[in-house]
Amino acid sequence: MSITVPIILVELLYPERKTESWLRGIWRKIVPALFILDVVGGYYLFALVSGFWSPVPQYIFFILVTCLLTLAAYRLPPDWARQGQKAMARPRRVLLIAFAAAFSCGIVFWILPNNLTGALSAMLVIFLGLAVILLTIRQLTGYNWHNANPVHRLALASGSLSPLMLSAIFQEIDGNRPDDTTGMATVGILFIVAHVLLWRNLRKTDRAI
Repeated sequence: MSITVPIILVELLYPERKTESWLRGIWRKIVPALFILDVVGGYYLFALVSGFWSPVPQYIFFILVTCLLTLAAYRLPPDWARQGQKAMARPRRVLLIAFAAAFSCGIVFWILPNNLTGALSAMLVIFLGLAVILLTIRQLTGYNWHNANPVHRLALASGSLSPLMLSAIFQEIDGNRPDDTTGMATVGILFIVAHVLLWRNLRKTDRAI
């Protein structure tokens, strides 16, 4: 969600530039360096503020998984996830699948860890999380995305972000939160309005073509 969804939205907003490289020359080195600095600095800042230092084994495992995913990205064909045999679903169905996946991940990775304790609960979260992710991948890659249009891609992005948009509204009206959530409802509503307007614009453009 943090990487793919912004790319999808930017390409939908600027379709004429989606095949261009936005980084040239020295910026190809500066931006990755800033990204690494942000990750490392964010890790230490979070630890200093919260007092929680993540265990080293988990970070080693995370780095290993990242390397494996990077290797897979190089080895897999560019369109490996678009070669499904099923006819492309309607955009609303894609949105529903993405929403269900994001909502389930919120329950598994956010609510359960804050309400369960013990090693068994940790294993439950891991296996449930893997199940949600693998089922979502299987469902989405089953469609022939070669026949998809921009509205399908927006549905994928909007469905993934919908739980966050809705939760932003509820964050502000939750009087039990210790932090200041003033303005979060406005943020959530504006994001919803922006996605609805983009959805309508893409549908009009698709019909015109």
